[in-house]
Amino acid sequence: MFGSRRHDEILSRHNEILEELQHSREELRRSREGVEAGIRLSREDAERSREQIRLARESVEAEIRLSREEAERSRAQHDDLRVFIRDITLRSEKVLQEILVGFGEVRADLRDLGAEIRANTAATLSVLDRLNGA
Repeated sequence: MFGSRRHDEILSRHNEILEELQHSREELRRSREGVEAGIRLSREDAERSREQIRLARESVEAEIRLSREEAERSRAQHDDLRVFIRDITLRSEKVLQEILVGFGEVRADLRDLGAEIRANTAATLSVLDRLNGA
């Protein structure tokens, strides 16, 4: 009986160890499933991140391209505006020169008219003096 009791204890301990082993295997299986799920989620997150980075890069490249195009249009408009201002300035200077020449001619005409008026006044006064003296 003593041998049988020892055998029962060993068998009981063996069964306990088997149960612990099965329990450990079950925990290990759940842990492995959790790790695999975590890895799968990490891979999905990494793929989403790569896609977001790709989209962001495309967006930045498009913005850079549009900025360059806008800068080129701005330079072209600036050049056009500079040419326009230069043309307007040249035309304004030409018109101003013509106005100054016109003012010079008007001054000369006014001088001539002033001399003519003075001569006519002198002649009229002379005639009046003769009429008064006669």
